[in-house]
Amino acid sequence: MGAFTAPLVLLLQGLPLIAPIDTRHPVSVPANSWLEFHASMSLVAYGAFALACIAGVMYLVQERN
Repeated sequence: MGAFTAPLVLLLQGLPLIAPIDTRHPVSVPANSWLEFHASMSLVAYGAFALACIAGVMYLVQERN
């Protein structure tokens, strides 16, 4: 699975190194722990969905060959 995901990971990790996104912004809203928990769980869910998608594509490529 690493051979299928390596180009995508390289692209997704290379773009933030180039982009100027490290500027700080003032925060006027206090932190909400439920919102942070929801955001982190949705990121984990998107990652699991992406891995399932890559596994499906890998299965289709192997089935085709």
